[in-house]
Amino acid sequence: MSETQDNLRQTAAELTDLGVIGERTRERITHRPAGPAMVSRGLRVAGLSEAYSPYKMVRTRWQQGQLLVSYGGEGLAWVGGEWLPVPAGMAYLSPPGVPHAFQPRHPDSPWEFAWVIFTPDAELPWPEHSSLVSADPEPLRDAILGLWRESRAAAEAAHLAVWAELTLLQARRLLRGGARPERLRTLWDTIETNLAHPWTAPELAALACLSEGQLRVVCQQETGNSPLEQVTLLRMRHAGALLLSTEATIEHVARAVGYANPFAFSTAFKRVLGVPPSHWRR
Repeated sequence: MSETQDNLRQTAAELTDLGVIGERTRERITHRPAGPAMVSRGLRVAGLSEAYSPYKMVRTRWQQGQLLVSYGGEGLAWVGGEWLPVPAGMAYLSPPGVPHAFQPRHPDSPWEFAWVIFTPDAELPWPEHSSLVSADPEPLRDAILGLWRESRAAAEAAHLAVWAELTLLQARRLLRGGARPERLRTLWDTIETNLAHPWTAPELAALACLSEGQLRVVCQQETGNSPLEQVTLLRMRHAGALLLSTEATIEHVARAVGYANPFAFSTAFKRVLGVPPSHWRR
């Protein structure tokens, strides 16, 4: 592919819808059993691609949001009328209703990337225009790989729900511009060492050295949750891990994450992870 200034510049009117995969390209795309767990979270389909030329995607009237993150080789993405390089460690964010296009940069070497397409009604913090941002590709790639493996193997609802939730959380993080700030990282690390403690909003704000209002705004921006909702999410993730890795009773797990009442715990667990804890080990 020649990369002169002229052929790297195109207007939206000059783009023509195209979807070419090519014989050499290899893709791992989530299978049908993952559908309910994904759609309920605003995810339509996700996958990992090892794309070789002539792979090329051009969508000028696309009504669904998509993000991809590069983890090997190098691609080109259409941003602001130009084809820009997408090396490993960059994410391409494409909001709904905005033209986007992408392809491998080099004809003889693969471009590896993880990607997610969202349902039209998914409420996510999209940028106004397609854009490139720096990103750690590993978390989203690992989440999609886990979802793909589960969807084509045992396809257990509880496990699909966890992998779909992880995929959504990592996608949200990329859309918000990367990892959470260090002060909130320290806060959540502290919370995770004592999930049984009855945390309150004032305590969380004090630990973060913020006012309650400031913490609420920063937490919403970085996680999509209120501070106490994020605590609940951390508790349920840990509870799910305990249920899968130990033989502890539901009552014991509930107490370990701060619930004296196992019925209240079961209700919260199902709300967050999609199935009751009694089904988690099945």
